[in-house]
Amino acid sequence: MSEEAIAAFDAALLAVDVHEAIHGAADDLEVQIVASVGIVRGVATGRRDKGGHLVEHSLQEAADYLSGLLGQSAPAGATWVAGGLYRLVRRDFVWGDAPTIVLDDAVARGLPQNMRIYSLVRPLTRDERLHETAQAPRDLIGRDSELADLQAAYHQALTPGSNGGEGQVTSRVVYGEMGIGKTALVGTFLAELPPDARVLRVECSPSRTEVPFSNVAEWIRQLTNTKADQPIEEVAEAITDVLGDFVLGASGLEIVTRMAELVVGRVAAAADDGDVAHYKRLIASGIRRFFAKAASTSPLVVMIEGIQWSDRPSLELVAELLKKGDQIPLLAILVTRPDDATAPYIDGLVRIELAGLSAENQIRLLQARLGARDGVAQVCADLLPRAAGNPFFLIEMVDALLERGALELHERDGGSQELVRVERPGEVGAALPSTLEQLIADRLAELPQEEQEVIEWLAVAGGPLEMEDLDALKGESAEEPVIRLCARGLCDTKGDAVDVRHPLTRDVAYRGLEKPTRERMHRRLGQHLAGSPLARGLTAAIVARHLSRGKASTEAAELYLEAATVARSSYQVQLATRYYRRALALLPADDLKRLEAHEALENITRFQGRWRERRRHLMSLRQLARKSGSAGWAATALFRTARFEQDEGHLARGLTSARRAEQVSHQIQMPVLEAQTQALMSEMLRDLGDMQGALAACDRALETAGHPDVPPRFRAEVLRTRGTLLRRVGRTDEAVDAHAEAIAVFRQAGARRQEARAKNSLAYALFVLGRFEDAIALALDAIRIDLAIGGRFQIAKTLSNIGQCYARLGDVQRGLAYLRRAREAHERYGDQDARADTQLCTAEVLLDLGDIAAADTFVGDAGALTAVTGSAYDSVHEKILRALLARATDDSGSAVMFAFDARQAAEAQAYVAYHFYAMAIEAAARADIGESHTGILLATTAMGAIDTIQGSEYGLETRALCLEALERSGSPQAKEMKKRGRRFAHEIFELIRDPELKHLFCRRPAVAKLFGSQPPELPEVAGVHDKTEPPPLPSDFPPSSEPPPAELAEGVQSDEELG
Repeated sequence: MSEEAIAAFDAALLAVDVHEAIHGAADDLEVQIVASVGIVRGVATGRRDKGGHLVEHSLQEAADYLSGLLGQSAPAGATWVAGGLYRLVRRDFVWGDAPTIVLDDAVARGLPQNMRIYSLVRPLTRDERLHETAQAPRDLIGRDSELADLQAAYHQALTPGSNGGEGQVTSRVVYGEMGIGKTALVGTFLAELPPDARVLRVECSPSRTEVPFSNVAEWIRQLTNTKADQPIEEVAEAITDVLGDFVLGASGLEIVTRMAELVVGRVAAAADDGDVAHYKRLIASGIRRFFAKAASTSPLVVMIEGIQWSDRPSLELVAELLKKGDQIPLLAILVTRPDDATAPYIDGLVRIELAGLSAENQIRLLQARLGARDGVAQVCADLLPRAAGNPFFLIEMVDALLERGALELHERDGGSQELVRVERPGEVGAALPSTLEQLIADRLAELPQEEQEVIEWLAVAGGPLEMEDLDALKGESAEEPVIRLCARGLCDTKGDAVDVRHPLTRDVAYRGLEKPTRERMHRRLGQHLAGSPLARGLTAAIVARHLSRGKASTEAAELYLEAATVARSSYQVQLATRYYRRALALLPADDLKRLEAHEALENITRFQGRWRERRRHLMSLRQLARKSGSAGWAATALFRTARFEQDEGHLARGLTSARRAEQVSHQIQMPVLEAQTQALMSEMLRDLGDMQGALAACDRALETAGHPDVPPRFRAEVLRTRGTLLRRVGRTDEAVDAHAEAIAVFRQAGARRQEARAKNSLAYALFVLGRFEDAIALALDAIRIDLAIGGRFQIAKTLSNIGQCYARLGDVQRGLAYLRRAREAHERYGDQDARADTQLCTAEVLLDLGDIAAADTFVGDAGALTAVTGSAYDSVHEKILRALLARATDDSGSAVMFAFDARQAAEAQAYVAYHFYAMAIEAAARADIGESHTGILLATTAMGAIDTIQGSEYGLETRALCLEALERSGSPQAKEMKKRGRRFAHEIFELIRDPELKHLFCRRPAVAKLFGSQPPELPEVAGVHDKTEPPPLPSDFPPSSEPPPAELAEGVQSDEELG
């Protein structure tokens, strides 16, 4: 209020108090006393004291005369008020009827002849004043077509769709710049809805942009009449009651639980990112049920205002609901400013785009708002170009001029109002600012102190505050200033919550605060909210932000860690990463609370492939763990070190750390960490060639995984590792069973990343069994899962496996394309695991094509890597490739030497597939140099042995080389061996479903060798051609010439391997 408005309010309130005081005193008197009061607004001249109070004054004669006339004319016990004062306080009091007074000497006294009088009854109660403010007219001018569009959309929502039903989900996007009239348009539309329509209205707040599903939670609160501070059991009961029969069916109970958690701000821990996807599906299903239930009794209008500040999961859910197009009468209205971030969510939806008002409509708007037609066009003509058609800017300018007294509304004969410009002698009118921001700043500066304080607290909060919070922050009741701010159009109330009406007001008020004041207020607000439910779960980050800006660093860091832990447990990794980093930025370098953040970020960055950052977090984790003296943290640091060394390829060094981690975790009874460490040791021992040690570690891990504290998915992870070991020792059928069991457990637990790894392992086992197409399908599914959850770890290995499958099928060019993608992935994501294997597999395919030079280069590069990693598996593979290269260059003597070394090493490590393949290569090489007897012995031994094992990745190649050795040596066994080899090749041929791939398979040199002059009957195809590129992969896996996608740097999921 302006000073004039405050004075008018005080005068009216004083009149009410006078009547109440006289009435109270009359009870003790024998004579009844009543008063008649008249109040007018006029000009007084006189002298003020040092405090600014008027001590000597004289009233303008007209005002003195009129107030006396009203006092004499008013009935006993009544107060009559003239129109000038009434307009200042009309929304603060209850008014009764009063006559129009006719003044005989009006001309002589400078007064209108007929004066409209208002009878003051009493002040409005708080609820009445809030209702009056809410119902104050928000005049809609110049938006007839836009309003008609919304009304048409509502009727469309009520019209049954093509598939029947009670209606159809319809949407509109109300789109335009700030202040253009979006809220007024929608407000008018909602006010004109039929009484049976139900409205759900959510206003997005910048303070809750990072809180997932905050808008959804507000819908549920409105639909169930629940609050965030209620016990979750009460909320769940209310949800069940509201949904009724709609809660029945699949996942009904779980849906109620997820909905209740949203209401109270509690987030369920997720076992894996698959759980998060499952929870999202439950939430979407729950909201659809809520909407269907609400729309079953009345049409439903769902409005989201300010979606540029909406949390992303809520927007995604809304977009999904609109796409589904349920057959219910529902109209969704999305209100937004132009914003790139929201563009994908509103793309394809019908827009109602608001342009600026014409000059004529701006005048009409002011006339309707002021209740005056006369004088508006003339007085405001110079304001229209500045407003540029923006209603908010225009009204702010006029309100500012009214509050300054530069404009006044005068009553004319007949009771009509006229807007006039006032120029007082000796006063120089202040020029209006040229920007809306400066205009708002000037208007805020003119507010009374107690109203400014409310605006400042709302600005610091960055969103709405409850009245009780405002009272506590101010140290006194905020009720009166809030009501006045609402009357000014600066604030709005919704229930017990208060917020600024226009976000720009908040921004301007916040920028106007001095830095020390901002810090003090943020700290005070953060400390106040720290004791509220807001400080629990993900919303703890909101409180932490205030404490951080208030320089309360330690308290802020603790709340960021709280929010980060919840985000990590629910696989919202972007949020978790952000909050952990903020906590680290606030905590001193030697604070042990940093352990939690470094541990989490080391894990997250591992799966993001951000190796340098991961190393930094690991080093910090180790240092702080040592300083803490905690055996648990020491075991964790040792395990993470071992895993890092494994990923870097330093297996022997990593094994030392893993053994220490196993010992410590066993001593302090941390079964989850112990099982993880044992599984890790099994993998490292396998790659170092100690298959017996690997199997022993795997068995220890399975035993530890039987502890009740160890989740089933850890046991599944051990099963996956064991399957890989079984496959390497030739027990492939058992390996398939182990992988299949692991996949089933992972899928049931929703552990999607582990499911992807297990699928890739199973794919390779099927590859070994010759089921190439099945292996490809599984591997591609593993890639889709990885890309869907943001993971890139070990994707190179999966791509390499697919390449090998295509190469074995004879689609060599496509196989090479996948192997090229695999090498790109190794390079792009810094994934050293299996990098040498990918290069060696590429060399094998190139050898088949006769490109000896290129194959030799890849073998050399792989050898350099193997020398660093110490991988026995890769070392044997390298020797085999060197033997093949030597034979291809007619150096069979060297081929014998390399093949012999490979055979000896493979036998020692129980690598059966490599063992028999190396034996076959040696047999062919010895036959080359005339050592027929040895060649025949090796060939028949290898041929007999390979028939006894459960598949081999080199089954065709081993048999073809053995046959070549026997034929070259003139062995009579060659004919029988060829028959057995042909039978094996035919079995693989029958497993191939694609006719084109059948043709390509038969073209392979090894296959042609085995079939000889009796090839199988081939199906007819239109034309067989080599496919040079892989089939379409997910779009976010670009070629190496492009930079990594942005989401690979930020949006990658973490796991929860430490429980």
